[in-house]
Amino acid sequence: MKNYKRYIMLLLTLTLTSCLSTTKEHKKRVVIQNSNTDTMRPCTKEYLPVCAEVAIECITTPCEPMKQTFPNACVLSNNKKATFLYKGACKK
Repeated sequence: MKNYKRYIMLLLTLTLTSCLSTTKEHKKRVVIQNSNTDTMRPCTKEYLPVCAEVAIECITTPCEPMKQTFPNACVLSNNKKATFLYKGACKK
């Protein structure tokens, strides 16, 4: 019976130890991923639409930028290819 308890304790210890190391590695990956996106800022979900031109990458010829409505200026500022045009939704 004593060997059985020791075996269970060993198994439990190994399981918890492996979970802890995985959690530490996960935290390191999250920090690295967030450091790459430090130029992006969090935005609220308020709806104050703004119109912007978004640059499009074409393969064969230069393309005209496309108009796009963004929910607010913060979301627009997170898009590096967008240029502010005016407040309000884009007109067709």
